[in-house]
Amino acid sequence: MNFCPSCGTQQQDQQARYCASCGNCLRAEQQPEPTAEPPSHTIKLHFQREKQTFLIDTGFDVILDGMAVASLQKGANVVFDVPAGWHSITVRQPLGFFPKNIHAPFTQDTMISVRLNRVTGGIDANVWPLTAPPSN
Repeated sequence: MNFCPSCGTQQQDQQARYCASCGNCLRAEQQPEPTAEPPSHTIKLHFQREKQTFLIDTGFDVILDGMAVASLQKGANVVFDVPAGWHSITVRQPLGFFPKNIHAPFTQDTMISVRLNRVTGGIDANVWPLTAPPSN
């Protein structure tokens, strides 16, 4: 015999979906199991290093999701195809001083422009979707 999980009334009809006393649902409906991740699409991450003149100029290492993927020399542009979603990006100088870390969801093609800050010695980054250029 089945009992209502809400009011405790014993049910006479074993095939009943709702309690005869309180009307509560007696059986959990079969729900499709959610997928671990929604289907994703591929986007393009564009990295651009501004042209700057320095006495000593080293490239910037680009680390995408923990993997070194490029070395940006001044004026360089590189493009990577990645699945849409959260990504961790680190841009650093070879000596590792003042790296720039970006952890964000990327859902569309995106430009990441980097430059060396002459005052702090750190790396400045501007990030914007390619459908809307930055406003200065």
